[in-house]
Amino acid sequence: QEVGLTSLTSILRGSVRFEKNQELCYVDTVDWGSILRNGERFAASNKEGPLCPTCPASCENSKCWNADVCQNLRNNKNNCHELCLGDCTGPRPDQCSACVSVVDEHAACVERCPPDRFEFVGRRCVTDEECRKSAVPPAYLQREDRAGFPSKAWIPFNGTCSLVCPQGYQMSMNNAGKQGCEACVGHCRKICGNGSRIHIGNVDDIQSLNGCTYVNGSLAIHLMGSKVVEELESNFEAIEEISGYLKVSYSYPLVTLNFFKRLRVIHGTQLESDQFALIIVGNDNLQELWNWDSRPRNFTIEKGTLCLHSNPKLCISEIEKLRDIAELHNTTTDEISYESNGNEITCIVIKMNASSVVINSTSTMIQWDPFYVPKGRGTLLGYTVHYIETSVKNVTLETENDACEVDKWRVAYVVLSTTQSVTPVRMSHNISHLKPFTQYAYYVKSYVTASATEEGRSSIQYFRTYPDRPSIPRSIRAYSNSSSEIILHWQPPLFPNGEISHYVIVGWRHFDDAKLLDQRNYCHLPLEHQKEDRDDQLFYESESKDSCCKPVARGICISNDDSELNFIYNEESVNKEQDSCDQETSIYSVLYSPRLYGNGGGIYDSIDLADGHFVQRSEGNTTIAVLKDLHHFSKYTVQVVACSKNYSGEVEVEWNDRHCSPASLVTTRTRKLETADHINSSFVKVTVDWGTVRVFWLEPSDPNGVVVTYHIEYRRTDILNIKPIVVCVTKLQFEKAKNWFVLDDVAPGKYALRIKATSLAGESNYTNFVNFAVKREMTPLPRHAEIFVLLTVIVTLLIILFCLTYLIWKKMKVNTFTTIVTSSNPEYVSLAVYEPDEWEIVRDKVELVRKISKGSFGIVYEGILWPANIRCAVKTVEEKATIRERIEFLTEASVMKAFAGGHHVVRLLGVVSRGQPPLVVMELMALGDLKTFLRECRNMVPSPINLPRIFLMAAQIADGMSYLEASKFVHRDLAARNCMLTENITVKIGDFGMARDIYETDYYRKENKGLLPVRWMAPESLEDGIFTSKSDVWSYGVVLWEISTSAEQPYQGLANEEVLQFVLRGDLLEKLESCSQVLYNIMLLCWQKRPVNRPSFLRLVNIIESVADVGDEFRQSSFYHSQMGNELRGTGCQTRTRSSYEEYSFEDTNCLKSCEKNKEQEFPLLNEEVHCVPETRTSSGFNFHMDALTHRSRSSTAEPHYLNMSTQTLRVTGKDYVLG
Repeated sequence: QEVGLTSLTSILRGSVRFEKNQELCYVDTVDWGSILRNGERFAASNKEGPLCPTCPASCENSKCWNADVCQNLRNNKNNCHELCLGDCTGPRPDQCSACVSVVDEHAACVERCPPDRFEFVGRRCVTDEECRKSAVPPAYLQREDRAGFPSKAWIPFNGTCSLVCPQGYQMSMNNAGKQGCEACVGHCRKICGNGSRIHIGNVDDIQSLNGCTYVNGSLAIHLMGSKVVEELESNFEAIEEISGYLKVSYSYPLVTLNFFKRLRVIHGTQLESDQFALIIVGNDNLQELWNWDSRPRNFTIEKGTLCLHSNPKLCISEIEKLRDIAELHNTTTDEISYESNGNEITCIVIKMNASSVVINSTSTMIQWDPFYVPKGRGTLLGYTVHYIETSVKNVTLETENDACEVDKWRVAYVVLSTTQSVTPVRMSHNISHLKPFTQYAYYVKSYVTASATEEGRSSIQYFRTYPDRPSIPRSIRAYSNSSSEIILHWQPPLFPNGEISHYVIVGWRHFDDAKLLDQRNYCHLPLEHQKEDRDDQLFYESESKDSCCKPVARGICISNDDSELNFIYNEESVNKEQDSCDQETSIYSVLYSPRLYGNGGGIYDSIDLADGHFVQRSEGNTTIAVLKDLHHFSKYTVQVVACSKNYSGEVEVEWNDRHCSPASLVTTRTRKLETADHINSSFVKVTVDWGTVRVFWLEPSDPNGVVVTYHIEYRRTDILNIKPIVVCVTKLQFEKAKNWFVLDDVAPGKYALRIKATSLAGESNYTNFVNFAVKREMTPLPRHAEIFVLLTVIVTLLIILFCLTYLIWKKMKVNTFTTIVTSSNPEYVSLAVYEPDEWEIVRDKVELVRKISKGSFGIVYEGILWPANIRCAVKTVEEKATIRERIEFLTEASVMKAFAGGHHVVRLLGVVSRGQPPLVVMELMALGDLKTFLRECRNMVPSPINLPRIFLMAAQIADGMSYLEASKFVHRDLAARNCMLTENITVKIGDFGMARDIYETDYYRKENKGLLPVRWMAPESLEDGIFTSKSDVWSYGVVLWEISTSAEQPYQGLANEEVLQFVLRGDLLEKLESCSQVLYNIMLLCWQKRPVNRPSFLRLVNIIESVADVGDEFRQSSFYHSQMGNELRGTGCQTRTRSSYEEYSFEDTNCLKSCEKNKEQEFPLLNEEVHCVPETRTSSGFNFHMDALTHRSRSSTAEPHYLNMSTQTLRVTGKDYVLG
């Protein structure tokens, strides 16, 4: 599920690849570019990013290994030295955690060791003494004991501390008796072995003798399995002498002993059974000892004799060659068995004559003379034709020396016809399905019975098939680098089937259809111009990409980018007649045209054809071409064909039909010509007639494609700072009016006019301004018109006076219903000036780490407050902010100073007002805002947002707002986006950019006309601009709706103006299926039409605590349970304010009547029956509470009910509500 290499910082060599891991996450959250030195990252078919968890908010650049561990990117910030590997503590080379190369004696990274030091295992620099005293690895000692390496200590030589001498040197002893290395004289002598027998049974044993020239002891080879012959050839090629004996027994893979390329002496100091120096026994596939034609005949056995038995495919003639060269003439049958050696093959070979005749590119006829078997010496069954693809002419019969490998020779069996009475003079066989233009080696062999003593076999000969039509050029790409050129790039055919002599490039221009473009009104539906592709955006496919898609005959290969179909050619797959028929404008009509060829049959270098066609030739060793002299901003289709040269000896065919490939096609467009769409300012004319302005101009003579619209811009020149008027004219309108356009209803005044054209390539530059004037027609007003104007002015003034009177009256009426007691606030901060106080922090103590977010009012950074090393959030304004905006920014900080005691309100840590820009330091909310958090939790399984968590969040928000309410502050922008979360998912109230002190007036009416959060605003705020604590309660209900819907947008599908009308009509947000009925009933309480009917935030906390367990941590830290909160809630039957907690106790029935009265006033929206029931007896009577149950049968007693998921019944005492 995760990579897990949390400490990984560098990969020096190679790349990383993550593919087809269906549950693997956190691949894309790791910055592999900072880890890889030269490699690449490839990731595909892993778990999709949206289904994976995200990085912790504290991770730099959102880079992490998992949900708990951030990726360490500090090495980049510490400016590590270039020789550092991974992390560092500073910029010097001695502050690296690890080194790219080596570390010196001062613990500093260096590129190489000093002259008096030696590099030890590529990691550190050591002295001569330290090198010699270093311990030898146990694995090396075990290998040394097995193979008998003389070195048992490290050797300092040539700047390196090594266990062996480098190539061209051998070990020696100096005068002090210490091991060293000296240059070899001629061939280096390397002694291996400790005098005993060395057993070779696996690849590890073979590799232990790598580079050995002298084997001190005996060598016993007993090998099974495949892939061993190649190891023998690379590791035994240097062996020249064996002091003991050589034994090769029961080694099935061996076909020959030619891997002993330099073996010349077997000394025989040790003998098998005190007699044999060369023992070759039980090798089923051994066919040859040594090829004496390719090596010197200087093989000597100084002591001992031969022992060769049970090698069924080793002919006696091979053994006799060895016996004669080694001069061991007096051998017996006990030493060399004439019965068990070579008893399964025919060892007498009669040479046969064979020849070849190439038929075409895929077929060749092999001919040979018949072979006659002497009577009584076996029977001829047929012939076998052996052939193999090869690029050289040194193929031998033993091309495959490993019997366990599949034979590379392909074999065709030719069975003798039993019905043919006369033996033909010449035998033949056709070999088909060959590759075009490929060299093959072949030989013919007789196929006789096992009793035959002789066989016929021809020598190895060679032939090459004819060339054939190449396959399609691959990966064709094109881009334009100017308005008249196209750069074309392709890759050679995957199957050239010959030598590519040249490429033919044919292209033609596509003309834009003006009539089709006129069907679209480009004034109403303008073009969306995309950025032009640059030449550095063209990436060519590499050969490795094609290798992932292996060619298959008679198929289509789809490249990895799914953008190209590469046709893999074979002879049956191309219908040549169909290629050339009915394609007069295609490449084949040009390719097969006589105009294209000179007298010698070659293609002319360049030919200009009519109607926008062109032909160009490119040499066969190039894969790039520049197409010049093209028309600007025109679409071209280009086809590329590969052609091979003609070869002597092949069958005469139509030249171009055989030698040119199918076409590879690409379409692109040249770039626009910057001046092509410009309108000539000299021909722009303006005529004015009685307020009607007629404009004349000429369209561009050769635009970029087609002009689709014109834009006429005219503006007043006799009035300053007036916005110009722009009129769009389609090309069709312009043509129908014969190059004229009329501007109607132009007001009198002086004007300047200019025009620009818009083509398919985009907009041109405007023309020069043309000045004109529209004169005012002076006509006196009639008498009745003057009277009408005067009456209109009087009526307008009366209406304005009436509106002002009504607004003043309504404001005075609203003030009588306010629930907030106001007084002069001595802490109110004026906008005019900000005075530093005890909250001031020195700027140097605030370190900015990274940018968190940027909004319309400022920028928020993650920072560190020193010297306490406290992680914090730092808010500042943009550089372009005005002085007023900076003062208002500090005013926001002053507002937060009053909230320092609220646990569920974002806490202010300090202010930096001296210097620019001003900074506000707040506690860091690691999980960001509530809205983003809710949306991230949508796809989490299991979701951390369950019903208990929802009620806890609701309680935390209500508690923070109750603190603001008690502080006589109105938030005015309470929404999920302005609620912040700590690391332990505690919700706090934040963003006081819109908060204001309301002691000055009963209600705050927003003075500016900026954007307001209408989807969260109460009806009175929308209608009259009134903001109170009760309007915050309405917003709180919307926040609860956001939490229950995982941060869906309120009133989704309605525009802001529609939301305004929706709320003022009295409509409310609907309950979703996922929302708890209990929670939705609380929302309904918050959305009461009359503000006085909405509960206070203290009452909301009381309701939530009654229906859910909010935990001890909430009770210990909340404002609701603080001393001030308890005082505001009060005790007894006293009524402090409507926002205070009320409880009714009575001596007679007064409290019961009070309870009943409040029930009628406070619960008109609830359908359930609400009851006032006695709760506890006091000395003076009973305390009553209201109880509402959906079905009274759910509870048979008056026992209070708390949150129950099956019944959803809740109970609250006193003035708070009971909801079912």
